[in-house]
Amino acid sequence: GLALSRDSLDQGTGRIGSSEGVSESDTGLALATNTRDAVRTGTRYQLTAFIDRVMQDLVTIWGGEVHGVLTGGDAVTLLPLLRPPFEHRPHLVLEGLVELARGRCNQQPVTD
Repeated sequence: GLALSRDSLDQGTGRIGSSEGVSESDTGLALATNTRDAVRTGTRYQLTAFIDRVMQDLVTIWGGEVHGVLTGGDAVTLLPLLRPPFEHRPHLVLEGLVELARGRCNQQPVTD
């Protein structure tokens, strides 16, 4: 996620950019004009570039269109930067638990 990426970058660079607080660049697509915003913008672009590349690889492997599902705390921040099609499913884990409770999921035990 974004917080882990930012914290890792801060720790590896002598805390070059503070990962604390909210920045204007967290809500927009603008490039940074200071170090703190550069860390925030860079980590957002890093994650979205990774996701875009994985989607491209899946299209190459499977052929045709691939539909992405994004969930988790950073989804709202990343969605505007991603190429569609992506579906935001903020409650995906809970939806899975409902399906499991209804007996619609394969209930095989997970093994290592």
